[in-house]
Amino acid sequence: MVRNYYRQGFSAGEDTFVYVRDHLGSVQAVVADDGETFESSRRYSPWGETRETSGAGEASDFGYTGH
Repeated sequence: MVRNYYRQGFSAGEDTFVYVRDHLGSVQAVVADDGETFESSRRYSPWGETRETSGAGEASDFGYTGH
């Protein structure tokens, strides 16, 4: 599947997803552009390690502080 990336999110096929970021720029959730369909989420330790993930949908290729 080909993805096109934008600052606010990405499109995968015919679907478009947006990132929900925290104050550091870390991607905490991926939500469909309709604003209602939750795809996945991540939580990080203070050192940037992924601690929790949930959801079975599209995962972000970006993580802690947007890296």
